[in-house]
Amino acid sequence: MVCSKCGASLPEGSQSCPACDSSKATKGDEPAIAVACLPVCSKCGNVLPEGSQACPKCGQPLNTEPVTKQLRAVPVASAERVRFHYPRHKPPIVLVILFLLLAALAGWIAYSDSATAQDLREDFTGERAQTIIEVPVSVKANSIVYYPFSVPAGSVDVTVSGDFSATGNPGKDKNPDNNIEAYVLTDTAFIAWREGYSTGTLYESGRTNQGTINAKLPAGAGEYYLVFSNHFSPHTAKTIRSNVLLHYRALFSESLVRLRESIRNWLGLS
Repeated sequence: MVCSKCGASLPEGSQSCPACDSSKATKGDEPAIAVACLPVCSKCGNVLPEGSQACPKCGQPLNTEPVTKQLRAVPVASAERVRFHYPRHKPPIVLVILFLLLAALAGWIAYSDSATAQDLREDFTGERAQTIIEVPVSVKANSIVYYPFSVPAGSVDVTVSGDFSATGNPGKDKNPDNNIEAYVLTDTAFIAWREGYSTGTLYESGRTNQGTINAKLPAGAGEYYLVFSNHFSPHTAKTIRSNVLLHYRALFSESLVRLRESIRNWLGLS
């Protein structure tokens, strides 16, 4: 180790410097800058080039034993750990307010009973409901009443559902009844059925004074009929009270369907 005051080399384990009598020697475990011993002129102190016989500055001849100038060892303080603190970015207040407004709007659309909310809810989910009949209607003896309805293109999960009941009107029939027959038919099946041919049905109630319609229809566009028949009663008219709805889910909005149909018509593909 070396003396921290004069830079002289110290014997191992020394507590003081014999050259300057300093007790503040640099300990071996302290980091220090390495010291080089250079030949210098004894007169002017100029550093001499290696192999010089005289000082090139003052001309002083070189002593047989070169004088060396030692650089003082400087302890180096240990580096402290540097911590980097990154600021936490808070979301802008505008985004927070916008999120709350959107959440409130979504809740209103999902749970409100207003017509506007229901229309928006249907636009988001694609669910549609169309009334086929909801008012009382009279069916004459030996006659029928029917209600055509259409299912738009791109529709899925198509059903016809509702309740109905019939009441007989007293007339010439000595034994009046309160029965009626309800059918859900495709357009081609309705034509065949009305002409007296046997045909398949999507729903058939049989003769009854009340019933529940629950008919599942094929996906896609189609033309259908809801029929109430009083053919079997020769004299008694019936009053029918019913509320029947068409339900379906649209894969495409009505505006997209209209646009597609316009393009097909323009291209002559219809």
